[in-house]
Amino acid sequence: GAAAILIVNAIGTPIQKAGDYTLGSTWGNVTITASGVTLRNTVIGGNLYISEGVDLGNVTLENVTVLGEIVVSGGGGDDSIVLRNVSAQKLVVDNTKNQLVSLRVEGDGKIPETAVRTNAYISDRTGDGDGLARITLDGQEEGLSLTLAGNIKEAVAAAPKATLNLAAGQA
Repeated sequence: GAAAILIVNAIGTPIQKAGDYTLGSTWGNVTITASGVTLRNTVIGGNLYISEGVDLGNVTLENVTVLGEIVVSGGGGDDSIVLRNVSAQKLVVDNTKNQLVSLRVEGDGKIPETAVRTNAYISDRTGDGDGLARITLDGQEEGLSLTLAGNIKEAVAAAPKATLNLAAGQA
C-alpha cells in the first residue's frame, strides 16, 4: 500500500550488509543499517541515515558529499563512525537508546552545523576551515554529556544541565 511506498521514499537506497560501496551520484536518501559498511566516492542528493541497526558497530564514509543532512543514530565503539573528506549541510547525532555515539572527522570537507542530541564523543582531526564548524549540544534530555577532541572550532551547550568536556592530550 501507500505506507510501504512512503517508507521506501524515506529510506531511499538501503545498505543492509557489511562491505564497500560506491554509489556515484544518487538522488534521494541513503540509509545504512549494518555495521562494517564503507561508503566511498558518493554524492547523495537527499539525507544520509546511519541507523540504530549499526548498533555499537562501525561505518566509514570517505569522499562523500551529502546535499542534505547526515543523521547518525548508531555507532558506539571507539571512533566507530569515521567521516573522511565528507561534506554535508548538517550533521545530526541522535540515538534513542542513549548509547554513546563515537564519531571521528578527518581529511577535508565541510559541515557547517552539527546538532548533538545524545551522549557523544566527537574527535575533529580536520584543519582550520574544514570539518565541523559549529557543534551545538541541543538534546531535550537533562544531563547530556558531549566529549570533544581535536581541532574544535565552536561548541555550544544548549541542552538542560548539559556538560561539554574537552578530551585531554588531543591536539
